[in-house]
Amino acid sequence: MSGDSPTLARSIGRFFGHVVSAVRPRLRTAGETRVVRVDREEKTVQTPSGPLVLRRTTIDEVCRPDGEGSR
Repeated sequence: MSGDSPTLARSIGRFFGHVVSAVRPRLRTAGETRVVRVDREEKTVQTPSGPLVLRRTTIDEVCRPDGEGSR
């Protein structure tokens, strides 16, 4: 066996490490932000100068504050 190739135990550990990182919540570091919902509203109104489009976008985010420990 060559010294450059990883052992079977190492390969299995890396595989399960990738699976675990995919399952864990995404907010792992302080200051990281994740968008959980985006709501968009659009309305067209008539004005004396012609139609006007009014848009409202609300973005809900989850933020881990700086200084708090992560798991």
